[in-house]
Amino acid sequence: MKAKYINNKIDIKPVLDKIHSIKKKNEDGRYSYPAFEFEEIKWTLLTNVDFGFDISEHNKLVLIDKAIKEVSVKEIKDKTAFLKSFNEIITNHYKKKDKEYWLLCSLSVNSLPIKKITVNDCEIRITGRKFPTKFRKHRANLYNRKYGANETDDYLKVLVKCTGRDVYDTFGEMEKALDIFRAFISLKINSSNEIELGDRQQKPINKMIFGNFFTVHTSSGATFNQKEYWFNHNKKVKIYHLKDREVESIKKSLRPTINRLNKCSVKHKQHLSQSLISYVTAFDEVDMYSCFLKSWTSLEKILSTDSNDLLIKRCSSMFYEDERAYIKLVLEGLRQYRNKLVHGGTLNLLYPKALCYQNQDFFYYLVFNFHLSFAGKIDSTEELNLFLDKKLTNFKELKKQKKILDKVIKFKDKFNES
Repeated sequence: MKAKYINNKIDIKPVLDKIHSIKKKNEDGRYSYPAFEFEEIKWTLLTNVDFGFDISEHNKLVLIDKAIKEVSVKEIKDKTAFLKSFNEIITNHYKKKDKEYWLLCSLSVNSLPIKKITVNDCEIRITGRKFPTKFRKHRANLYNRKYGANETDDYLKVLVKCTGRDVYDTFGEMEKALDIFRAFISLKINSSNEIELGDRQQKPINKMIFGNFFTVHTSSGATFNQKEYWFNHNKKVKIYHLKDREVESIKKSLRPTINRLNKCSVKHKQHLSQSLISYVTAFDEVDMYSCFLKSWTSLEKILSTDSNDLLIKRCSSMFYEDERAYIKLVLEGLRQYRNKLVHGGTLNLLYPKALCYQNQDFFYYLVFNFHLSFAGKIDSTEELNLFLDKKLTNFKELKKQKKILDKVIKFKDKFNES
């Protein structure tokens, strides 16, 4: 995959001119730039370039940094030359051999009824209360160096193994795999609603959230370097003890569900995976206003629309005809709340925790009763959206449209038209 401009009609020449106007050549032959202007240029380029593949934020910044310096060194002054130079930088950056990496983290549950499972080429292992010995010392040293204390996290320990050319991109892939894993489990174990008695509790709806400390290791057990780690700012919650029925549900459904995800076409799987990640990170939020907005965005994502009218139409079309009037009212209420929150803020708005649960219910239905039931049967989400859009069409009208389409197909076939 090659990088390209998000909008090819936009000419980035003014940005290139800006680089040349602010650059300063130092005695050692290197170029320097005023810090604030350099940052502005960097982010202007970042928001106008499509890298062409999944890449970590760290590497995006590194590669854009190199690209700006190449503009100065090679006197690049037009958009075509910049894109060519930028793609060469990307190609050179990834001229590395694949390497095995291990991500160490934890989850706020007492146990899980699986030991090992693969999600998107990442092998997830549940190790209990302790990490394997070969990783433990190196992780402890890094934690102690940062905090001057021993790690006290008593969450369930998790390892993720993945192979990649770059540690930062591989970390991103492992994190995504874990979020998909968490999403499928969360959709099974999260409450469908809660009634709060007394003071409002500041905790996420997700029962299973990450611990705060993430480390990446090589196959020897050592951390990939002696100073870097990832920190999750989720508020620490009590360990959730799975109920017997939840254990059975996970044991029975998780592998078949992931197998169905893997059966999806490439485009469908990518779309559904992104939607699941959007869902599970939304329900990590402690603030329910944020949770509501992010979970509404998850519905927009899975339904491939930012039009509220189309979202309501597509979502309600999944239900039986005698339920649709009520479902539309529920969705219309969610839409009205979303608009008030976005345009007016939280003043005089009811706390939306119950509405977050409603968003979750619709998302659950879309995943299990719709998307996964079409696994391997469609090429793209556009086909699914067409199904939803046509589902509300009158049956006689659909037959009429089919009759016309059959004639068109017959005509084009007869004259060998593409």
